[in-house]
Amino acid sequence: MTRTTASRFHAAWVSALLCLIAGAPRAQADDSEVFTSTAFASGYGVCPNILFILDTSGSVNEIVQTYDPPVTYTGPCPTDRVYWRTENSEAPPDCTMTTQWITTSANTCNAATSAFGTNGWWRGRTQQFNPAVNQWQNARAGASAHPFECQADSGVHGPNAASTARWARNHADRRTSNSSQSINWSDRQTLSLYSANYANFWFGAAGAGTLRTR
Repeated sequence: MTRTTASRFHAAWVSALLCLIAGAPRAQADDSEVFTSTAFASGYGVCPNILFILDTSGSVNEIVQTYDPPVTYTGPCPTDRVYWRTENSEAPPDCTMTTQWITTSANTCNAATSAFGTNGWWRGRTQQFNPAVNQWQNARAGASAHPFECQADSGVHGPNAASTARWARNHADRRTSNSSQSINWSDRQTLSLYSANYANFWFGAAGAGTLRTR
């Protein structure tokens, strides 16, 4: 074989190898295959894959203050009140200025009371009884002694756990044990309610809550 012939043979062999590589299917990295592998088509029976992400950014080490329900917080808010606002917010109204509150005895929404024991606040459809017209209506600032009721308690809880009058009714009796006499909750007001202890946590002395990292 002459030198020229050998060179031509070598060039042809390299060209064939390059064509073979170019025509081969592209290899997938293992982590990419979690998302792109054709084995995930129906019927292949591939075991589930888990993508585990760790957040190591600096913000996770930030110290935050959390509400601890068993702790009694001191602050400017009288402890015999439940505060309310129309906005969907974890921040209660300023208890030193607002008239949007009722006495704890006027709050017959057991769903809210239960939430106070875990989160300190609750949000849901709520109505306040107006004895002047014997109607359940939207909450009224300054009407601190008029009872609150909520949709979450409808058919579940009355003015107390023993009562069978578990439905709010537009009547002087306020409640009924007959579900067909219940008010229609579909277009009623939604409120956020806050316990006084939670309000004192929010507005009380700094450092009163439990300190934890994010």
